[in-house]
Amino acid sequence: MDDILAQRSAIALQCAKYICFDRVKSFAFAKQKATKYLPLKSFNPSNHEILEQIKLLQDHGDATYCNKLKVRVKAVLKIMSLLKNHDPKLFGLLTYNVFLEHDSNELHVFSDNEVEVLNLLISNGLKSRNIEKRYRFHAGDQAIMYGYEFEYHGSDYQIMLFERRQVSRVPICPILQKRMKR
Repeated sequence: MDDILAQRSAIALQCAKYICFDRVKSFAFAKQKATKYLPLKSFNPSNHEILEQIKLLQDHGDATYCNKLKVRVKAVLKIMSLLKNHDPKLFGLLTYNVFLEHDSNELHVFSDNEVEVLNLLISNGLKSRNIEKRYRFHAGDQAIMYGYEFEYHGSDYQIMLFERRQVSRVPICPILQKRMKR
């Protein structure tokens, strides 16, 4: 049993390294790369185990890391204040106090008028492009959500649009396999 736990931990660490240092954005792809040459796939760590390894790799005591984290949080709060009429909710690794240079900051906004959100971005000098993402809401219920991607102070941001009546319709978090923490 200890061998299995050690194997899972080693794979989780390798996945975390792929995410932190090789700029892999998907937990699933990191697992696929880490277990490519293993005969048994039952050693796959959970996304939560990988997140814990990412936290261990991050040097939270380092002043530079802490400053970058504070700058990122401040920028996210600024964007959220611009979108305050659309109930912005933060999603992603930043909600777990994890900062990666290459990770996009994802905000969920609730509006029945996507043009209004786009005009708000444009009026604040943010050039965006259209994006779409697939979300899972519960077993068998998946949907493609649309949004915008833009750069602000050197970081990438994604704003995903949800209809106002979907405030209670929260997607499944890929890390914890529970409803997203918003």
